[in-house]
Amino acid sequence: MGKTNNNKQNNIKNSNVKKSNTANSSNLKNVIFNRNNNHNNNKFPLPNSYYISILIRFIVGILAIGYIHPDEYFQSPEITSSFMFNFKTFTPWEFNDNNPCRSVVIPLFNSGIPFYILKSLQKLINYCIGGGENNSISIINGNTILMAPRIFMVLISFSLDYYIVLICKNYNLSYRKSLSILSSCWLIIIFHSRTFSNTIESLLVATLLTIVLLYKKNISKGENTFIKDLLIGIIVSCGIFARFTFIFFATPLGIYLLYLLFQSSTTTTTISSTLINNNNSSYSGKKLKKSKLSCIISIGLIIFGFLIASSFFIVIDSIYFNYLDHLKLISDFNSITSNINTPDLFLSSNSTIDIINQISNIPKHPLISNLNSTQVISFLKNNLTYTPVNSFLYNLDVDNLSDHGIHNRLTHLFVNLPMMVGPLILLFFIEVISILKNSFKGTKDSNSNNNNSSNNNSPNNNNNNTNNNNNNSININDSHHHNHHSVDNSHGTIKRNHHSSSRLIRKEVFPISIRILLVSIIVFGLFFLSLAPHQEPRFLLPLFFPLTLLSYRYFFFNKKISKLLLILWVIFNMILTIFFGFIHQGGVTPSLVYIGSKVIKPQQHLLGEIENNLNNNNNLNNNNNINNNNINNKINNNENLQKLNNKSNNITIMFYHTYMPPRYLLGIERDNEKINLIDLGGKDINSLKSTIDDIKGSRILILSPTKEILYQQYKDKTCQLTESFWPHLTTEDPPQSIDELRLFMFECNDL
Repeated sequence: MGKTNNNKQNNIKNSNVKKSNTANSSNLKNVIFNRNNNHNNNKFPLPNSYYISILIRFIVGILAIGYIHPDEYFQSPEITSSFMFNFKTFTPWEFNDNNPCRSVVIPLFNSGIPFYILKSLQKLINYCIGGGENNSISIINGNTILMAPRIFMVLISFSLDYYIVLICKNYNLSYRKSLSILSSCWLIIIFHSRTFSNTIESLLVATLLTIVLLYKKNISKGENTFIKDLLIGIIVSCGIFARFTFIFFATPLGIYLLYLLFQSSTTTTTISSTLINNNNSSYSGKKLKKSKLSCIISIGLIIFGFLIASSFFIVIDSIYFNYLDHLKLISDFNSITSNINTPDLFLSSNSTIDIINQISNIPKHPLISNLNSTQVISFLKNNLTYTPVNSFLYNLDVDNLSDHGIHNRLTHLFVNLPMMVGPLILLFFIEVISILKNSFKGTKDSNSNNNNSSNNNSPNNNNNNTNNNNNNSININDSHHHNHHSVDNSHGTIKRNHHSSSRLIRKEVFPISIRILLVSIIVFGLFFLSLAPHQEPRFLLPLFFPLTLLSYRYFFFNKKISKLLLILWVIFNMILTIFFGFIHQGGVTPSLVYIGSKVIKPQQHLLGEIENNLNNNNNLNNNNNINNNNINNKINNNENLQKLNNKSNNITIMFYHTYMPPRYLLGIERDNEKINLIDLGGKDINSLKSTIDDIKGSRILILSPTKEILYQQYKDKTCQLTESFWPHLTTEDPPQSIDELRLFMFECNDL
């Protein structure tokens, strides 16, 4: 009887435990399936702070006067404005015809498109008003050509926000939190509003990362991935032609993608994760598998997309840099075929059979069969240019890099990365430690579970063992008092205990595989970029997006440390936004816009009037009815006008101890040889004096962050301060007081 009662009690307890587990499991499933019910009423329930950050991004990104680095101008708008507006500009070494290291397609995209829109609007205005090219209403000026590319880049930057939403919704995470961190970062406010090649590289890394992270879901649903495969190849090509360093960030993504394809072709995927993600019962019970043929096709489409896009870049670059010229092509082709007896490749025939026979005989034609590989390679080498290869070879030469500055190999890790992402670098190291701990703990738990399963023979014990699944697993661990439950899945962690009033709390975390992937992108990029002796902070810009995804959750823990971290994040980004957005070299672009509108444009207008008066006087002198006195007066007037023309036509603009001034903001026509700009950079005061003394018969404008120019003696010249631009800071030549935080403009004239 005692044994019978004990068995009954045990059965009652077991049934109660099963009922409790069933109820808890159903409740947990309801939480999982209805996790986003609050979001269904509003697709984008974004906080007010995000809308404020959008407003800041537009205002600061477009109107900021700060000057980060010369490449933001000289690798894009300085190039495209030359042929879009026929401006007199400076061509940097990267776009040298002899050895071009930058593709012209990238500047055609980030500044060429907005310039084309601006030029089209001007034509529309001219057409509506009917004033022609000399119409007094002109929207093409220093301000508009400065802001147009920035507006375009700010709009493009919102693709990062969209990627955040896609990725977080795919893994059932709160995109509101990640968007708050992304949009408040100074990198997206300042860097992503500028026309850097690094900005394009960063956008392409984020695009590729998003596609790869969504790729697994497409496979699990059995969807066709061929369009995405083709797009991946195109994106990789665009990234490499933007900057060859793109391959460092894309390598972990490529390895992960190959792993997904291999895994999908060797294993059958049960679509339980789609139930959690989409609450779509139509996929219930289905088992999908991507065939090996489909995987081979996917890889082939990636390669095909890469080759097509690369061919486009190569052809456009070769045409722009004068490699692919039709006269040169004919000459090279004739030199190759000069020793080959070449009958007509196609003979005129109306017979379909004859045409088919002619096509089949093309490989046997002397023009084809007598060509050797050396001739073909020589032909391709002489008529095509490959800018990523040229850039890579250039950067392999340390002597070339010494012209741009040699840095310690640890500069990226200890200086540049902290300056770019601030507190995120600490969170990155914490995340790496967390991943290592979880991996070690998972291995240890797996070993202990295997030992327990081999030692326990009871069915009840077997039912309580943990069932782990990499793609979609729900683990329920009951304590002896049933006061703690936890659910771990690939999308996060839900915990409940008796201290939380039976409320489920979801922990924001990506699956361990995705976290490892994000860490790999950061480590790969940082490691390979650190191998180069020349290291600049902007090279690390592509790490910004994966680092945000990896670490944003640490800002929203219900702890004081998270609040302090959030305050530190806001202060850090405010300081960097103000410094690089408004103070650093802040007087250079406003001074150029000022000179273009207040000095050069009125000067050109005056010269136009002088030229018209000279032409009118010449026409009057040809009139036989004018007496001799009038003729003498007109001749004297002509001489005076000619002297005024010669004197006022020469302007020399000099920049001293500033970054390189972008010439396109002045709006000087390409064939204008009377207006010149001299960049003295960081030369000493004696070089400045000798340059001023050598200039004769020209109006001289000098822009410098120091007033030392006023206290120097010059030959037959006097200088005076005429204007200043606030704020401006040249870190290499800091001001002596806050009041001198300016870029001063001096005018020197002959005595």
